Amino acid sequence: MEILPWIMRRDLVVLACLTLLSRASNDGEQSVGLHFAFYDRYWRLACWHEAHGRVEKARKLKTRALAHWEVIEPDSPPPAVAAAMPVLSYFFTNAVSKKTVKAAKKHVA
Repeated sequence: MEILPWIMRRDLVVLACLTLLSRASNDGEQSVGLHFAFYDRYWRLACWHEAHGRVEKARKLKTRALAHWEVIEPDSPPPAVAAAMPVLSYFFTNAVSKKTVKAAKKHVA
């Protein structure tokens, strides 16, 4: 299943909102988890652009991803758990019946 770019862009917007909330509560510092999430989404979006022939856009996004990676000051590669997390998908269900159900005519004793 290919991850669509609009899902990654949506995640980046959500992360930006979380960053604002985090800065307000943590004296202006971002948590390491937010940097990991930004790195992951920017890198995946860059790979998608690269696969679709947009090399310059991919280069810019990889630069942003690596900037977040350097802030973390990693000693080892990123954890494999973050890459294995499922992507949430939103769907809407129309659970309204088109048929009417006739009520049974039973007399209650």
